[in-house]
Amino acid sequence: MSSAKRRQVNNDFYDELGDRWHDDDRHAIALLRAESAVRAEYVGRRTRKGDRIADIGAGAGFLALPLHESGRDVMMVDFSLSSLRAASRRADAGRSNAAAAGPVAVQGDAFALPIENSSFDVALLMDVLEHVDRPAEMIREAARTLRPGGRLFFHTFNRTFAARLLAIHGMRIIVPECPDDLHVYSFFITPDELESYCAAASLEVREITGLRPRLLTWAAVRSLLTRRLDPGFSFTLTESTAVGYLGYAEKK
Repeated sequence: MSSAKRRQVNNDFYDELGDRWHDDDRHAIALLRAESAVRAEYVGRRTRKGDRIADIGAGAGFLALPLHESGRDVMMVDFSLSSLRAASRRADAGRSNAAAAGPVAVQGDAFALPIENSSFDVALLMDVLEHVDRPAEMIREAARTLRPGGRLFFHTFNRTFAARLLAIHGMRIIVPECPDDLHVYSFFITPDELESYCAAASLEVREITGLRPRLLTWAAVRSLLTRRLDPGFSFTLTESTAVGYLGYAEKK
């Protein structure tokens, strides 16, 4: 039997980004920033003002900040304190009302959330499941925080050749700075696997749709030529789940 260890995802570099989370256009984080615009809109269309949302693995607030600004009551949870501080600085800088508060930021472990049972309307696990080796446990813990009928939103990468090509190798072509093992292929999750994880957590998947980058655009060409992510570079929903996919499940 081989003694070789399974490759692990590199989650350490997030602590070092600081304000590069929101400003850097040469780092792979810029692709996540562009992708999050579609995901925030997707969640916004399927939630209501006043909904309590737990953004688990929130990073620097790419989802939490726009959802909070649109009237959702958002808590950001992340193990990386420096990432949460970057989110709070961004929220403070963008406040038009001096009395308005940004999203609540809580340092915490996604496998042992500092959240009471059945206390949230919505939980987000967006671009986080493929970063851990126990995604089923993470889903179960997130489901615990949801009230009956609450929704868990997810986004991850499918375990396909197309996903390997774009989410691992393609990133290095578009931006020059991409940390090693940002994504590890064996951690990618098929839609069938994700549905089984949700079912085991008393969640019923209601919708799954694909998400991919727009590659046949001038913004993509400019990004390739300059090795900087062009401001116009974007992602779009698609029927195909061959690369990445997002959706939501409801708590029974």
